[in-house]
Amino acid sequence: NAPSPVEGVIESVSTVTGQVIVREKPTPVEVKAYIPGKITKVLPKEGVIIETYAAFIQGIFGFGGERHGDLKVLVDSPEDVLSGSMITEQHKGKILIGGSLITRDALQKAVDVGVGGLVAGGIIDKDVIDFLGFEIGVAITGQEDVDLTMIITEGFGKMNMSTRTFNLLKSFDGYRASISGATQIRAGVIRPEIIIPYDATFDLKEESKE
Repeated sequence: NAPSPVEGVIESVSTVTGQVIVREKPTPVEVKAYIPGKITKVLPKEGVIIETYAAFIQGIFGFGGERHGDLKVLVDSPEDVLSGSMITEQHKGKILIGGSLITRDALQKAVDVGVGGLVAGGIIDKDVIDFLGFEIGVAITGQEDVDLTMIITEGFGKMNMSTRTFNLLKSFDGYRASISGATQIRAGVIRPEIIIPYDATFDLKEESKE
């Protein structure tokens, strides 16, 4: 007899070598839902489908994974730049909304403070490369080793955020949102997204329209 070094279940026994493989007890894994809502369907051994009333905004480019935080609009108009000097300790964990540009120092200040996410119309491509330390290719983003999610709604360079998008985000200032910066432009398009759950009776303001 040979005592097993671990507690578990015998997975297989080789009649050739006499090797016994013991599988340890499974470790429970808890996966937090990306969005709050009602579970409408359970997919066996895969997951669940969750439904919720929400505003949905897709961006053009982003990086960083799934995060949650309260929206905070830091600028007065879609033309305004989101700079590092505008970010303070009180913005820790929040998703900050800018206008036409996210500056390089805003990226670093956001990480230093612990901001959850940054959203604006544009960003300089060189600033992204300098911040991440490598050039983004055609592969999917969203797995970067950086504690921040960024979403660009219009494109590279200084670009005013769409008035409709800006006003919609402003309508939900203070609401809790779910964001993902994952982006892929080939072999199946994936766009970064902002999901803002809200009560079905919420009346979107007229200024959210163009």
